[in-house]
Amino acid sequence: MVHRGHRFGAKVYAALLPEEKKDGDGETVVEELPRFLNVKDDARRTTGRLESWDSERGFGFIIEENDTSEMPVNIFVHRTNLMGGAPGFPVDLQQGRRISFLPGFQDGRPRAMSAAMIDDEYNVDHVHLRKPKKPKGNEALKEKKLARVREEIAREDHPLSKSFLQFLVTTEVQAVVQ
Repeated sequence: MVHRGHRFGAKVYAALLPEEKKDGDGETVVEELPRFLNVKDDARRTTGRLESWDSERGFGFIIEENDTSEMPVNIFVHRTNLMGGAPGFPVDLQQGRRISFLPGFQDGRPRAMSAAMIDDEYNVDHVHLRKPKKPKGNEALKEKKLARVREEIAREDHPLSKSFLQFLVTTEVQAVVQ
């Protein structure tokens, strides 16, 4: 298993990410593992309920669960401070859901950092742990470009140029390019 994430105390909290292995031909094979994250034992996190969420503008407000004051403080949460969000793959929160977050401040106001929807057992909702899927159209375009380069390799006469072009289409180089 590959664990990547932040270290809090003696435990490591992170989604289980795909494990990379080499097959018999030396090619990298990515094995999907179940994604699971429980934040119950993280003393730095707090919980609350999402009062409101504007999915168009990407922000909302959380009311802390243990806030017993008459005028509870609205804690601002922005899409950029959600677990699992990425450019082009936004995560939207659902009004009324229980939220776990790291309390923070920005511009002198309370702000939720690393926020995620959780269930009653403190398990992070799967939308925060998903691996963004790449659009299939881009994959087909990438394969067409690589096929063109392979055609150029076949036509190349100079051995050094041919070797360099073959290096450029290797899986490792293409992974770096992405």
